[in-house]
Amino acid sequence: MIQIISLVLTVLLPLTEMSASQTTSPDLSEARNFIDVTQGTLLYEADFSSLPASKLKLTKDWSAPDGLRLQSTNWWWETATLAVGTNDYQLDAVVDICSNGLGKGNGAGFVFRKSAAKSAIFYLSQNLAGYAALAELLGKPPEAKPEPAAIPAKNTETNHAFQILTQQGRRFTPEELRGRKVGYKDSVYALSKDKEVGWHHLRAVVKGRLANFSVDNQLTCILDLTDYPEGEVGLYGLHQVVFKSFTVRALPPEVKVVSSRPMRELLPNNKLYPAQHSWTSAVAKAGAVLDQAIAEGTDGVPGDERMPAYTYRCVTWMKAGVKPFYAYPAFHHALFIKALINYSQFTGNDKYMKEAVRLGEWNLRHSTPETFKLPNLPYSTTYNGKMGGNVDGDTVMLDKVGAMGLTYIDLWQLEKAEMFKTGAIRIAETLLPLQLADGRWQNRVEPATGKVVQDYTSSQVFNIELMERLHAITGNPRYAESSRRALRWLLDHPVQTYRWTGYYEDVAADTESIGNWDAIDTARYLARHRQDNPQYLKLATDIFEWVATSFAVAQDGRWPLICEQSVCMPVMSGHTFHFAQLALELHGATVKQYYRDVARSAANAAFEFSHGSGDDGWYSLLTTPLSLGLEIEQHLK
Repeated sequence: MIQIISLVLTVLLPLTEMSASQTTSPDLSEARNFIDVTQGTLLYEADFSSLPASKLKLTKDWSAPDGLRLQSTNWWWETATLAVGTNDYQLDAVVDICSNGLGKGNGAGFVFRKSAAKSAIFYLSQNLAGYAALAELLGKPPEAKPEPAAIPAKNTETNHAFQILTQQGRRFTPEELRGRKVGYKDSVYALSKDKEVGWHHLRAVVKGRLANFSVDNQLTCILDLTDYPEGEVGLYGLHQVVFKSFTVRALPPEVKVVSSRPMRELLPNNKLYPAQHSWTSAVAKAGAVLDQAIAEGTDGVPGDERMPAYTYRCVTWMKAGVKPFYAYPAFHHALFIKALINYSQFTGNDKYMKEAVRLGEWNLRHSTPETFKLPNLPYSTTYNGKMGGNVDGDTVMLDKVGAMGLTYIDLWQLEKAEMFKTGAIRIAETLLPLQLADGRWQNRVEPATGKVVQDYTSSQVFNIELMERLHAITGNPRYAESSRRALRWLLDHPVQTYRWTGYYEDVAADTESIGNWDAIDTARYLARHRQDNPQYLKLATDIFEWVATSFAVAQDGRWPLICEQSVCMPVMSGHTFHFAQLALELHGATVKQYYRDVARSAANAAFEFSHGSGDDGWYSLLTTPLSLGLEIEQHLK
C-alpha cells in the first residue's frame, strides 16, 4: 500500500495491462489491489451480489449480480448513491465499456456532492462516435442571484436554459440555471478510441473546493466545487454500462489535489508523425471530390434556391441514393469559397475561381430580405429547400455572418467585384446596432423580427476582424470602435473563463457544448496582433495549450488529431488542420521549432486522415486539404 502525496504523480499504482479488445471480466481481486492504494478509512465497498446488498439508493433499470448493470437501452443517465458521512473522499470504480457484446454508447462515472437541487459529475462519454472524459456541475447553487438581463427588454422572452444532456435526460428551467457555474477550462479531456473498449479504472479525489478525475492512471478533469459543499456520492451510468466494483475511502490529511492540468504531450518522444502519402495526393483526392460534386450541379437539390449540390451535402453522412436536405451556408460556404480560391491558385485553373464567385453570388442573392428587421445577412442554415430551419429554426447566427463577410472581402480583393464589398458593408451595417453595451453580439436572432432566441456565444472574432478590415478599407471610425469594444469583451470573458460555447449550427439553443474552433481563431488573432499588447502572445499560447490538453489525441497511429466539441468528440481533419494553423502562427511569433514541429505533425495526420476517407460523407471536411491544408503547406515550405 502507498499513500497519496500528489494526484498527478503518485496517487495511482500502475494498472494491470488490459487489452482494448478484452471481453471477459477482470479478476476482481486484482482490481481491488490496484484500487486500494491509500491508508484512508474504507467507508464503503460495494457488494453487487444483489441490489439490496449494494445498499445504494438506485434509480430505475439497475440490476445485479455480476456487477451493477444498467439494463436500459434508453439514452437516460441513472444514479446509484449513498451518504458516507463526509464530503472529502476517494472514489474508485472498475467499469466495462462496450465489451461482452454490448453496443456503443455506454457512459460511466461518478456523481458526488449530490443534493436534491444540484450535483457534480465526472464521466466517460461516447457521444456521437467520440470518446472523452467530461465533468459538469449541475443545478442551481444556493442563494445564487439572478443574472442581469443581457438582452434588450423587448427580447425578455428569450430562453436562456442550457440542455444538460447528462442529468436524467431532462432539461433544467431558466430559474434552475441562474447562477449555474461550470468548470469550463478543465472539464473536457479527449481520449483515444484505440483504448476505448474494455475495462477501465475510474478515480475521483474530492477534497474541499476541488475534485480531480482520472481514467486509467491519467488525470483528465478538474472541477471547482466552491458552491457544492456537501451531498451524497455514487455511480453515474448510461445505456447498459457495467460497474464491477465501487469503493469510497476517507482521505488522509496529506492527500493533495491539483488545481490545473499539465499540458498534453503532442509529440510522443519528440517524434513527428511521418506522412504515409504525399500531401499532394490528399489534395488531389479532395480536388477530385470537388470536381465530381461541381459536375452534379443542382441535380436532386430540393427547393427553388438551386444551391450547388456539393454545398448542400456538406454536413450529412451521404450514401448512394440519399438526397441532400440541409446545409450551413454562412460558415461552410465560407470554407468552400476558400477551398475553391486556394485550389484555383494551386492548379492555375480559373474554373475554380469562377465557382467561388458563383457561390459568393448565391449567398448575396439568398441573404435575409431588405424588408426584414435584420436585412442582408447570410443564413447559417438551409433545410429542405428553404432558408433557415433545422436547429436554427427561423434564426441566423450572428457570428457566422462575420465569417461570410470576411469571405466577401476576399472575393472583392481578388475579383474587384463591387457587389462583394457592398455585401460586406451591408452585413456590418446590420451588425452595428445589434452590438450590446458590453461590446458583444448575441447568438441566434430571428432576422424577420429581431427576436433573440439564443443569447450567449463566445464566437466574436469573425465580427471583430470584419469590422477591422472594413475600417482599413473605408476609414469609417464606427467600424474601428465596434471592433475595439467587441475585442474588450472577448478578452474579459471567454479568454479568461474558457467558456468557448455557442458555436455550432446543429447544437440546440438550450444546449451548451464546449468547442475549439473560435478559440483557435481567437488565439490566431491574438498572435497576429501581439505588437498591440505584450500580453496577447501569452494568451494565445494559453489557448493553444488548452486546446491541446482538452481535444488532442493520438489515434489509429496518427498524432496529434483534434476532436470537435464536447457533445460530439470524434477526431476531424478540419479541426486538426485548424490547430496546425494556430501552431504555425505561434511559430511565426516565437520562432520556436516546437510549434513548427507540431504544425508539421498535425498537418501530416490531417492529410493522412483525409486521404484515408476518415471524413467520408462530409464535403466540408473532405475539402479541408484545399481550404486549410494548402495554406499550411505554403507556410511550411
